[in-house]
Amino acid sequence: MKLKKLTSLVLSGAMVFGMAFFAPSKADEVSNSYFDAMKSVATWNKAESKVDLNLNLDLKALGDEYKEFSTDYNLKLDTAIDTEAVLGKLNAKFTSPALKDFKIPELTMFFNKNDFYVNKEVFNMYMAESGYAKQTKKDFVKMTFDKVLAESMGVDANFYKSIMEQSTSKETSEKMFNYLSKIDIGIDMGLTKEGNTYKLDWDSDKLVDITNAYVKYTLKNPETFLNMYKEVYGIDLIAEMKKSDNTMTEEKYKKSMKEALVQWEKEVEPTLPKVKKVIAGSKLSVEENFGKEDYSQKVTFKLALDLNRITEMSEGKKYTKPMVVSATLTSNATSKKMEKVDLTVPTDVEVFDMVKYVKEEDEKLKKDIQKMKDEEKKLSEQGPVFDKEEVKEQETKVEEKKSDKKSTTTTFSETNLPEEKPYKVTLDPNKKELRVYYKGEVAPALKVETKTEKGVVYLPTEMMEDEVLMKEIDTAEMYVPFKSTMEKNGYTVAVDSKTGVLTATTKKAAAPTYPEEKPYKVTIKPSTKELRVYFKGEVAPALKVESKVVKGTLYLPTEMMEDEVLMKQIDTAESYVPFKATMEKNGYKVYWDKKTKTTVAELKK
Repeated sequence: MKLKKLTSLVLSGAMVFGMAFFAPSKADEVSNSYFDAMKSVATWNKAESKVDLNLNLDLKALGDEYKEFSTDYNLKLDTAIDTEAVLGKLNAKFTSPALKDFKIPELTMFFNKNDFYVNKEVFNMYMAESGYAKQTKKDFVKMTFDKVLAESMGVDANFYKSIMEQSTSKETSEKMFNYLSKIDIGIDMGLTKEGNTYKLDWDSDKLVDITNAYVKYTLKNPETFLNMYKEVYGIDLIAEMKKSDNTMTEEKYKKSMKEALVQWEKEVEPTLPKVKKVIAGSKLSVEENFGKEDYSQKVTFKLALDLNRITEMSEGKKYTKPMVVSATLTSNATSKKMEKVDLTVPTDVEVFDMVKYVKEEDEKLKKDIQKMKDEEKKLSEQGPVFDKEEVKEQETKVEEKKSDKKSTTTTFSETNLPEEKPYKVTLDPNKKELRVYYKGEVAPALKVETKTEKGVVYLPTEMMEDEVLMKEIDTAEMYVPFKSTMEKNGYTVAVDSKTGVLTATTKKAAAPTYPEEKPYKVTIKPSTKELRVYFKGEVAPALKVESKVVKGTLYLPTEMMEDEVLMKQIDTAESYVPFKATMEKNGYKVYWDKKTKTTVAELKK
């Protein structure tokens, strides 16, 4: 059995016993008392709860570029629930200094039996981030779905409905706790009791030992997994599995679990002493207090990882010194039994079927793609087709232009037009934007009506004459092919395979002249997007730059790197280049300055 399949089975077990992992699982007087207290809280029909979750990341060992992420991430949850009416409300607020420039709206959600409602701010953000145009003006959206359509897309409505309904049932909760109290994984959990307060403290070794015990218990006792769903939720898990794998039987399932156990004991268990070294410093502490009408819980879970120990395990490299990163989750939760909860479900809402909408959008996309293919095929078969009115308008402009030339002495060869050729010209056929670059000047985007025929991009002849080449072209055609025309006039043309942008640059012999002296230092501050280029004996003013970061790599516009930094052309058709790699290729040492929070490139001596 492959490790991927083993992992899947282990995670399945972890899902089932997730509640039990933080609870005692070795029958004794203390654990029995604990489960009785949990069952008492589970019988509350109405309750209000508050949870304050805080995640602290310490990633400083990875380098200064991760320092800003080494901070707190906080989530506050307020809930009110009435299990008899199957009615509830949840409010969530997420904040973090690391995300000060990215505002995450508060979530307000109601559920009423089989329906749930979400506030417009979260709905609109989710749809926009998912790439959908759908937005709402109503304060709340009622989420619903077509059962038949959902099942056709692999969503089993009855299965999830049953789980949701029974999860809010106190009878189900009591069955669950009764079931979990019977589980004995054969290891002392270390649960202690003082009055109505229960405590649990595990170090890193204990975390590994208990995880190992739970995994082995799950794999050794597959019937426990099956019986829990059947006795607690009334669900035949094998029948549910058959919906995605019609060859699944109880015998096959148990055989898979047995194979997974053999693999775990053979491949994973022998590595656990090393795993203990990897997570040394990790810990879990839980404190729970049960009152008659109130409950509180405090949890601290720290996971520390020594990255050099991981390298030692995976690559066999000699261990030299610790390189530790960590994540610490703290939770403070309180819950109070209520006689009445104030829950008013919104009525002025927009009803939205997510499954149906996604299916409709997919169908639209398929039609649009097919339409584009049909249009491309039609164009390739009939040749270039231009709008008659547009051609007539262009012909009129040409005649006016000729008339103007006859009435004046101005020609393209006279000194009132620039002698210098543009060193670069870019054409984006998709955005229909043309940019013409001259040394020391900004290149604004010019709107242009391009035409594409059999993969060849055409530009209006008039625009090629007046905006690009600054001379007349010997042709009677209204449009000329951009690439071949530029190449005839001494340019090299490259096409970006991803964006379709054509970039024409002067051949090296005709490239713009740059000073021979290189800057001795270049700095860029990502937070303010300021670039400074230092030459000996000169002041380095702050230049605004539209930088971007992709997967942790800082990119600068190619044009700026050529004209302001390296003073030479870069052999690329891309509009952005990686700053660090490009500078290093050109003889610079690049590093992060902790004090100024700046990326610095210094010329090697």
